Amino acid sequence: MTTRLKTAIAVDISALVDGQDIDAADFVLAHTSTQTYLREGNVAATDDDTHVKSLINAIKPVAPIATKEATDVTHGKQVEVYFSGTLPPANGGAGANTSAISGIPKLASGVVSAAVAETDYVTPTGAGTLQNKTLASNCAVPLEALVGTGASIGDVPTWNGTDYTPAPPGTGGALPKDLTVTAGENLAQRDYIFLNTSDNKWYKADNDDVTKIGLKRGFVTQTGGIATNASGTARVDGEVTGFSGLTAWADVYLSSTAGGITQTKPTVSAGGGQRQLIKIGYATATSKIMVEPFHPIEFLKRESLANAAFMTITHVNDPQARSREIHAYLSSTEAGAAIVAYGSGNQDSRVALRGATGAGGTTTIDSGGITGAVLGDSGGSEYRLAQSFQVTTGVLSQITVYIGSNFGSPTGALTWEVRTNNTTIPSATVLQSGTHTITPSSDNIITVTNGVQLVTGTTYWLVLSVPAQSTGNYYQPVYNTANPYANGVLKQDVDGANTWGGLGGNADLRCTVTTSATTTKDKLSQSFTLASNSDIDRVILRLRKVGSPAGTAPVRIETNSGGSASGTLANVNATATFAESGVSTSDGDVIVDFATNFTLSAGTYHVVLSTDRAASGENYIEWAADSSSPSLSGGEMKSESSATWNAESKDAIFELTAPGVVYDQKPSLGLWSGGANIGVQFGDGSAANQNTTTSFKNFIGSTQDITAVVKLL
Repeated sequence: MTTRLKTAIAVDISALVDGQDIDAADFVLAHTSTQTYLREGNVAATDDDTHVKSLINAIKPVAPIATKEATDVTHGKQVEVYFSGTLPPANGGAGANTSAISGIPKLASGVVSAAVAETDYVTPTGAGTLQNKTLASNCAVPLEALVGTGASIGDVPTWNGTDYTPAPPGTGGALPKDLTVTAGENLAQRDYIFLNTSDNKWYKADNDDVTKIGLKRGFVTQTGGIATNASGTARVDGEVTGFSGLTAWADVYLSSTAGGITQTKPTVSAGGGQRQLIKIGYATATSKIMVEPFHPIEFLKRESLANAAFMTITHVNDPQARSREIHAYLSSTEAGAAIVAYGSGNQDSRVALRGATGAGGTTTIDSGGITGAVLGDSGGSEYRLAQSFQVTTGVLSQITVYIGSNFGSPTGALTWEVRTNNTTIPSATVLQSGTHTITPSSDNIITVTNGVQLVTGTTYWLVLSVPAQSTGNYYQPVYNTANPYANGVLKQDVDGANTWGGLGGNADLRCTVTTSATTTKDKLSQSFTLASNSDIDRVILRLRKVGSPAGTAPVRIETNSGGSASGTLANVNATATFAESGVSTSDGDVIVDFATNFTLSAGTYHVVLSTDRAASGENYIEWAADSSSPSLSGGEMKSESSATWNAESKDAIFELTAPGVVYDQKPSLGLWSGGANIGVQFGDGSAANQNTTTSFKNFIGSTQDITAVVKLL
């Protein structure tokens, strides 16, 4: 038989002569050379060359880390097994010899436990036996060895807790860390969980609940999740897949949804309560997160602290405070840019939130009288007048005052005010005011625009004054003593001393007060339109309080439905509250910070203001507005009564701003008893609960915006 030799195989032809056939003895050296070339990887075995292809020449790495011989019991032949990467430990199973040979666990019996196919890659299972596994190696291998294996060139072995499987480099590292955990509640796959050390079970982590946070954390990787009290796998280090919508290479944090994640870094705003900052890792793709297990938890709180006041942070247990890092910062915020604004320069009216409902009417205090009171200067003293009265519930709309002939030559306009009552004299609280040009010897009709609400059974005062007059010049409003008014009396004050006295008898001013009908407005809203996506930090409302309202007022940004607020939040974070009691009695800005910044896409939305207080005509808040020329593009003010939204034909005064920049200055920290800018105590301010609370006290000498941080390592 004639044999064709492969390229590069040397044949000994020294014993051959012309015409002699090659016999078996002449081929011994050539066959030996063939084995050598195959073993050294210098000859490739192709699919067409199955007669020379075997396990050893198909998968042998060029530079194996270690080898161990075993016998294939099915084929009755000796094979070499190649191990790549770090070997799993032998577990000492039945019949296993766990002694090491050159650092490699010895096989239990030196034989392969199942038939070995020519393209199989054999790896240890940790029990001292062998299994057929797909090729995965960090060594160079013949290309033919990968055919039909499911692996790709460049794959590295990745330990999954049981054995090695091939994976591309950079997809979780060679050794992700998986644990078997017991669930304390139903856990879904990819829930972010923590270990509760009180029962050694795992629960969903929640950034809004300090009791649902722990130092040992990870993702559920068990397919289908883990039922309560059942066991399953969780990954505490390495890559986890199956997510969607992530921003690659951006950091990932625990969110305020139990078991949830966010790529928006949690922050604290002034008075916004305590927050936790837990970094989980970072996204390596839109669907993958690289878990980093050793990030500390930061517990943060920011408050405006008066001198000698303190605040307390609650955190996870830290006996002896040996794992706590303590920090404090003095914060100043540069306000963000206005996204939408309708300025206070447009204000000419107000709208009451949850005021009274009434039909209105006209109260005649007196219609007669001939005597002229002094309103101006008489004998070098300045006189002003005040008449008390009551009305039918409604909105103040008109006042009439009869003024007789002038004495001398008084000048200037009449100033009128409606004030609350202080027992038997006017209080200093002005509900509404204005000016009027006087016409002598006539009823002077004062039309009130956007009047204040007045309530049946409540005493108010109409206070009249004029600018400083030269000596002996005054106006003469007419009063009467013949027909006493049952619900009020006329008084005068000299030189602004607030020593209000009677004019003799039961004197009453000749005047009337008119109120118009009003309906309780349970909610107020102002719409606005965004041309592009915008980040939102706060909303500023121009408000004032009447009386002493004590409700809590929610502020929400809601989506649009047919031109009115829908009742649905535009974003889960688009809600905050403020205390009505903190609103000034004069118009001023009320800043409402949202706890977490959020983004609104282009479109129309509504700022909605409400209160949990009962309707009242004496204690309520008002939102400043523009009724004469409302001109906010894409906006309109509305009020809700009996669940129906009604147009106000106004625009409210408000501002929506983007996130500002907070600048921090680090003060000195010291003893709770003083001696530093900020005193620190491991406890709740009373030296109690030292393991789970830390308190910070302001010793700077003035009110400060302070951010405190407790970092648990």
